Amino acid sequence: MAAAFLASHGIDLQEEISRVQFPDGKGGDTARDEEDDFPPREPITHLTNILLPVLSSSQSSPSSEAAQKPYILTISPSTGKISSLEPLVRPSSPDTQSPSSQSQSQSQSQSQSPSSLQPPSLPPLPPPSLILPTLCHPHIHLDKPYLCSHTRFSHLRPQSGTFAEALSLTSSAKKLFTRDDLLERGTWLLQESLAAGVTSLRGFVEVDGTVGLKCVEVGLELRSKWIGRVTVQVCVFAQDPLFANGEEEKYEGDEGDDEVEEGKSKMEADATDRSNRSLVLEAVDLPGVEAVGSTPYVESSVRLSRRTIEWTTRLAVKKNIHLDFHLDYNVDPKSEPMIWHVLFVLRMVLSDPGLDTDQWIKSSKTVCLGHCTRLTLFSFDEWTRLKEEVDEISSHGVKIFFVGLPSSDLFMMCRPSDPQKEAGSIRGKGTLQVPWMAQEMGLKAVIGVNNVGNAFTPQGSADPLTLVGSVGVGTYQAGKVEDAELLYECVSTRAKEAIGICHVPGASDREWQKPEDSRPSLRLKEGDQADFIVFGPRTSVQRQQAVKGYRHSKRRRTTIQEIVYDAGYQRTVVRCGDIVSSIS
Repeated sequence: MAAAFLASHGIDLQEEISRVQFPDGKGGDTARDEEDDFPPREPITHLTNILLPVLSSSQSSPSSEAAQKPYILTISPSTGKISSLEPLVRPSSPDTQSPSSQSQSQSQSQSQSPSSLQPPSLPPLPPPSLILPTLCHPHIHLDKPYLCSHTRFSHLRPQSGTFAEALSLTSSAKKLFTRDDLLERGTWLLQESLAAGVTSLRGFVEVDGTVGLKCVEVGLELRSKWIGRVTVQVCVFAQDPLFANGEEEKYEGDEGDDEVEEGKSKMEADATDRSNRSLVLEAVDLPGVEAVGSTPYVESSVRLSRRTIEWTTRLAVKKNIHLDFHLDYNVDPKSEPMIWHVLFVLRMVLSDPGLDTDQWIKSSKTVCLGHCTRLTLFSFDEWTRLKEEVDEISSHGVKIFFVGLPSSDLFMMCRPSDPQKEAGSIRGKGTLQVPWMAQEMGLKAVIGVNNVGNAFTPQGSADPLTLVGSVGVGTYQAGKVEDAELLYECVSTRAKEAIGICHVPGASDREWQKPEDSRPSLRLKEGDQADFIVFGPRTSVQRQQAVKGYRHSKRRRTTIQEIVYDAGYQRTVVRCGDIVSSIS
């Protein structure tokens, strides 16, 4: 009403509001300055007064006494690697000398002129700051973060919190996706991830008749823009069904579904007229795509779920890219676990002479299986069978990783069938017990954030350490020293291994290559890539930024346990010898 009155007098209310809010003339709808998306890079050559972790494995750590001493770390500017790690030794002063040496110094000083007196004692060093390898998102959706908080989607916030509602709300939200919207929310996710210490991730971007290739194209754009800060591994992902009920045409591997329908070129066909499989086939050929994934459980039957597994697996091998399934996302004892068919198909693919599986294996492509909540109903015999089958396939060089997604799983799974009568009853956890799988069964398992701020996971942040600390420790009841080390690895070194990457020098799209050695230790050493997090204020990084009216916490976290339980917000992220983010 007010806007209409002002308009009748030639006054645009929104323009006036924008002028007040943005006096520099940059309103909320104008293109943002992309330079503001990235924190400045600061090359560094050395860090002083840093602490290396004491590991529970005696083979990887020196004695506790030696490990608690501060170090000086030197970085080679030409390689971006750690060139030396030396104990920090300060010049001797009267305060640090032994009583006998102090007495000797005093007698000597009495016979010397005033100009040759000993210098005053050195100020005490602040407590050292712990350094650990950077973090990794092995499973996160790059196109769906912050839907619950963005005003564009305010009418699509969850009401019941069910999985069916989340699928429906997300389908409606995708109709509103634009390039600028995807770029904005994706940038937010990368900014908050980097601030937490994440320097690598596998980002799922959806393809279907609603969004076409829009999400993939933005994912690849973000991948390019964030090179040297965060490595974005783009995974083409089919959230919607790949096969229509009753569909009988041939599919990938039967020489029938490699191309779009006859008479339609890929550029001419409208996205709404093309099948999801056609879109996936087009997307995986885009430069920069490194993985493909699908969701067998959204198909209308078990038969079509199996076909989806077969089609996606053969496509990954044929295109020589990573394979990633959202799998068995239920806790229904009557449902058939699709994990068995995944393993069956992998065995068939390995023996298929028509596929170059040797090249797929030699290039260290991995198989990731996300969610898998149905496995929480397995008996010990079923777990034993799973371990045996995974080991048999792994003996051929195929690495299979299970990805627990506890924040999403706990929100979605194990809801009471009758909320009125059973709301106070005991509920199952409904998420993979990752530490037990790794420690007791010897399976490869890691932990991912999955979604941030949408109907699938409205709670939580992009910080993997908040996830493993606030959720993981309690959910897994993992309170031992070795548990803390494992949990950190599951969002760091093990997570990087799961998506098939590790550091090599340089800052290009080739800076991540297949691991040549075993998984890196959490305790950095000479020759390692200078890719780590400094936990604590930036005094150990040669600078301390002051904030008026606020005193920085003097508390130091000196063990991996303390970091996992409560990492704090003070983190400086170093990537290939450059500071790329710092919050202190």
